[in-house]
Amino acid sequence: MLFLLRRESLWIPVILLVILIGCWSELDLYAPSFPQMMHYFSTTEQMMQWTLSLNFLGFFVASLICGPLADAFGRRKVILVGSALFVLGSLVCVWAASIEMMLLGRLIQGIGVSAPVTVCQAVIADIYQGEQQVRLLSRTNSAITVT
Repeated sequence: MLFLLRRESLWIPVILLVILIGCWSELDLYAPSFPQMMHYFSTTEQMMQWTLSLNFLGFFVASLICGPLADAFGRRKVILVGSALFVLGSLVCVWAASIEMMLLGRLIQGIGVSAPVTVCQAVIADIYQGEQQVRLLSRTNSAITVT
């Protein structure tokens, strides 16, 4: 059985930070491989840039609906579904035999990663108030920037 955390648990900020670092590191790990992927797919630099653009498009559009979905179905469920979508998109990218499949995978990754990022911010706003909320948001943003 899964364990439940209380709102005042010290583990919540740690879990949220791990989720956010995992989500944002996706970009940091991906961008340096552009030249190798361009060679592998025998494509142009512009097509490789589209892999980044579609990822951002999926992220930003899906972010608009993740908040209402989290309100309707619960924070945990939306984080889990988004994470599963991200894994699915990652598998599509791993097995991509063409640049078109890579573009599809990157779009799915962007849609999936938007849920944990959006919902983590909502969880922080739900649990913490005032100075404590601002402090946690600044610490998570600092940790993401450093990693």
